[in-house]
Amino acid sequence: MKAIVITTPGGPEVLKLQQVEDPVLKDDQVLIKVEATALNRADTLQRQGKYPPPKGESEFPGLECSGVVEKVGNNVSRWKVGDQKCLSDESLVIPMKELRLDDKLNFVEEPVEIMDREVKQLRQSRIPIVKVRWNSKRGPEFTWEREDEIRAKYPHLFSNITSKSN
Repeated sequence: MKAIVITTPGGPEVLKLQQVEDPVLKDDQVLIKVEATALNRADTLQRQGKYPPPKGESEFPGLECSGVVEKVGNNVSRWKVGDQKCLSDESLVIPMKELRLDDKLNFVEEPVEIMDREVKQLRQSRIPIVKVRWNSKRGPEFTWEREDEIRAKYPHLFSNITSKSN
C-alpha cells in the first residue's frame, strides 16, 4: 500500500508518499481503503518530532480519514466490508480543479465566483459590494466584500457579469 511517511522530523517537506507494507489487521480493527484524509494538530506535532504516535496506533499521520471498509477483524460487529466510513457532506467537498496548494503544500484560499451584488447605502455614499464564494479548506465559504477591491485583485471573476446601475 502507499502511505504518507514522515521521513525525518521537520517541516511539510519531510512528508513523502511511499510504498509501505500492508498493515496487520488486529481482531478489533477495520482496514479502510482511504479516499480522503486530513492532518490535525497532533499529526503536525508528530511530523515535527514533538509528539509520538498514540500507543498501538499507526505510525503514519492522518488517522482521521474516510473511505470504504475493505476488511474487518474477528471481533468487529459494527462494520462490514463495503461500509462507507466517515464520509462527509458532499456540499463540503472541494472539487480538485478548485484546490490550490502553494509550493510548500499550504492551502491557498481564493475566490471562485461572484454569487450576488448589492449596493450598500451609507449616509453620504454608496458602496458596491459582492457576495464571493471562496474555496476554503473548511468547505464552501461566502463573504461580502467591496466590489472595487475584489475587481482589482481578481478581475477574471467579473468577465461574465454585467454592471448594475442603481
